[in-house]
Amino acid sequence: MGRSKKQPLEILPPSTQRLDALITELRLSRAEFGKSIGLSESGVGHIFSRQKAVPTIWAFAIEAQYQISSKWLLEGKGPKEKSQKLTELQRLKLRLSADFKPELIWEIFEELLRSQWLRRVRFGTDPIGNDFEIYSREVFRLTSSTQWLKKYHQRVRNFEELLLQTKQAFLLAANDTPLDSDDQLLLFSILLDAVEVTDEMLSPETLVYAQQLASEEGVKEYLAKLKSFADLRYKIADFFKPPLELKKEYVTAINQERREQEEDRINHSREGRQLLSLSPFLKLTEREEVVEDRKRHEIFRKKIEIAQWQSRFEEG
Repeated sequence: MGRSKKQPLEILPPSTQRLDALITELRLSRAEFGKSIGLSESGVGHIFSRQKAVPTIWAFAIEAQYQISSKWLLEGKGPKEKSQKLTELQRLKLRLSADFKPELIWEIFEELLRSQWLRRVRFGTDPIGNDFEIYSREVFRLTSSTQWLKKYHQRVRNFEELLLQTKQAFLLAANDTPLDSDDQLLLFSILLDAVEVTDEMLSPETLVYAQQLASEEGVKEYLAKLKSFADLRYKIADFFKPPLELKKEYVTAINQERREQEEDRINHSREGRQLLSLSPFLKLTEREEVVEDRKRHEIFRKKIEIAQWQSRFEEG
């Protein structure tokens, strides 16, 4: 795919000029480049057509993907290329920010959390997936029941409160955490991956700041801050997980619709009319996951074959 129409370089902000040169150097179209960091072509073209500077969060994504310094891209300072010999801690930093001010780190994390494509590209998963909303809306469409939609909207309101509490807990812990330490690695792991902390992880012998504290009370307070933040962050990970009862109602409602559609498709086949596709039946696994019911769909296919045979038999 070709490039979108370019703006004259002289009217673009310096960071956007550097981005344009980088895309050219990589021999990628804007669409290809955007896709590599999780953007659409229109998303990349937006900053060129509107003559906007490169967003900070783009720079961090580019740094992680291409080892191009975010500081060079944003400010034109320092070496262009980052060292590819990255420690685990450095890789975690690249997913956040080169500036270790806790407020900025949280701002970037929250932007990641609220953007669906960023959640998947940067986290490799969707920590606040929208299955709860999808299931609730489908149950409402098929049954007219508003019960789950009301619960979903209440959960959205509660999520904002939880996010604020988690932010405050993060800032309290981050302000005490030394840079380039096991403490910071643990803090970033909690923030990015919602790890459940163990007593071993919170051992005063492994945490730099805990070793610097003179009083036992001070150590307990520091560890309590980390534990409080970890507990709140873990709640975010499963906050929008659909309850089992909602999953059951969703699967039941969808399958009822599928059965009605199935009967319609079978009648079409008996009458020799064009066969329309049928979306999959669903089922709940032992792990309470909603998945396609392939066996049930195979039964549908066999019913269609019989209906088609009947149509040909009656015609003959």
